[in-house]
Amino acid sequence: MKKILKKYLPNSVINTLVRLRYRYYIWKGFNHKTAQKGEFESSIRFMTSGNKFMELVYNVEALKNRSLYEKVIYPLCHISNFFRDIKEYKAFSDDIQNKRCLEIGSGPVGFLGLMPWIRERIMIDPLLDKYKNFQLSRFGKTFFTDDIQRYSQDAEIFISSLENSINGCIVVRNALDHCEDPWKILKNISQYASTDCKLLLWTDLWHLRGIDGEHRNITKDKDIFEKKLIDLGFKIENTFSDVRNDNSAIEYGCIAVKTKESTSNV
Repeated sequence: MKKILKKYLPNSVINTLVRLRYRYYIWKGFNHKTAQKGEFESSIRFMTSGNKFMELVYNVEALKNRSLYEKVIYPLCHISNFFRDIKEYKAFSDDIQNKRCLEIGSGPVGFLGLMPWIRERIMIDPLLDKYKNFQLSRFGKTFFTDDIQRYSQDAEIFISSLENSINGCIVVRNALDHCEDPWKILKNISQYASTDCKLLLWTDLWHLRGIDGEHRNITKDKDIFEKKLIDLGFKIENTFSDVRNDNSAIEYGCIAVKTKESTSNV
């Protein structure tokens, strides 16, 4: 549809339609049910578009060999957005290998789904059960193996058993702008993380080309977002904002470490 509109309509009309669409969703607001429906449909397309996903899920057990992960998966994986230096990444891997790690908003694979060599893996995503069931029915195998502690629920719901227990890392990538209350999720993250836990976070903060029912804006101000992380007890080690690199959004990514108790009530 987008290609047809661009082909037959002048740019002035297209720009007007884009502005009207943007204003409509500002008025309508973010809809979490719509977001989850769109996310699952997008994931189905991803899981069934070609043979790469199928080959990967069939060979998920082989990834227990960490060296294989580092040779094959790391160069292709978005975790390389966090660690631009392979030596820095390997030091991080050494640190978390025998610890408890959490991923929020994993999608149909996630980081931890590709890291079975980590001693304890926990995932939170409202679509986890649907992803697992689809993969089992389609491929006979799944990334969400029985050793993963799974919470198929909204990340805004606090899990008391995880409080102050995550000592390895917490990964949140491309998830916060799909959620009902991103600030509440950040608060939960701060309560899950124990001292020295690493936070790997990347999100779109503000969508410059407009929003839809599946995405929300968080803030235009990177400093405000980063200050919230600091108030929640995290020390920022490095930041980046070049994942999309297409001027479609104000984005924010960081590696941070939990150093102290939260000073934020929100």
